[in-house]
Amino acid sequence: MSNKNWTDVELNLNATVAYGVELIAEASAKGARLIAFPEVWFPGYPKGLIAPGSPNAWLAAHVEMYINNSLVVGSEQWDSLAQAARDNEIYVAIGYSERTATNLYMAQALFDPNGDVLIRRHKLRPSASERDLWSDGTTDMIIAVNTPIGRIGLLECGEHTAPEATWLMQAQTEDIHVGSWPMVPAFGNATAQSAIGMAGYETAEVITALGRVYSILSNAVHVQSAIGTSTIYPAGSSAEWSQLSADESIADSPIVYRSVDGTGFGQKTYDVNGEVSWGTLNAINKGFPAYIPHVEGSLVPFRDNQIEDLLKLQQ
Repeated sequence: MSNKNWTDVELNLNATVAYGVELIAEASAKGARLIAFPEVWFPGYPKGLIAPGSPNAWLAAHVEMYINNSLVVGSEQWDSLAQAARDNEIYVAIGYSERTATNLYMAQALFDPNGDVLIRRHKLRPSASERDLWSDGTTDMIIAVNTPIGRIGLLECGEHTAPEATWLMQAQTEDIHVGSWPMVPAFGNATAQSAIGMAGYETAEVITALGRVYSILSNAVHVQSAIGTSTIYPAGSSAEWSQLSADESIADSPIVYRSVDGTGFGQKTYDVNGEVSWGTLNAINKGFPAYIPHVEGSLVPFRDNQIEDLLKLQQ
């Protein structure tokens, strides 16, 4: 599962949507009110993209296939997922590669039990080689929404390390946070992972630590969905959580469940006295070290990868 050398794999959007519809029905039948899918689960995460070399060998061989299998909002596949939320009366948070007329985006959406879209957003800044394929999102897409089961917000993978994403999200006082990751391996095999090119930040130990810290700082239930090891953290600093390990068969255990008491959810829009508040942000701005240059650098400026340019990479 961890090996990134898989250049012959063909992804299939229709197949992942069909399987996703099955999982939505299964989760609902077992009493779930919310199901959350991993990052770009539709049609799948292209592990070969995160590899050294320029030009990127995976893109040169597979970019057209991936573009063609990315999900279009309003398409038949999109409507199938909305219908599954409606048929099963469940909230559905999806992670998907979104194709527009001009770009691809790493995206998330939240359907309500009526099949209506409550949130649709793009990852603010794809990580590392991801930026060669997907374009950047914008901060106005980082929102939380009130629902009958709690106030829900969404972020993806590396956004949980980015202050401009976590701050904006936590300032909106979620009750439930969906954090989508592409894949989290099993615990205790960092050496083996390093041997096949996986970095330290890709270990289960690091990723689950980020999940727990987010739950503590936000005081939100954190649904950390991923292929492999998935975890659901209760709000705050509780040491109790539910986890599905990458050592378990996906066929046998595709979903991790946790019951949460939502009677204490406040669904308030903000906390004026919170640690993540405008007042605190202003104090940070005032105290920003004067010796640090006030320049954007090369990381922050918007990355816009046009599909017509991506197709030119195909060999």
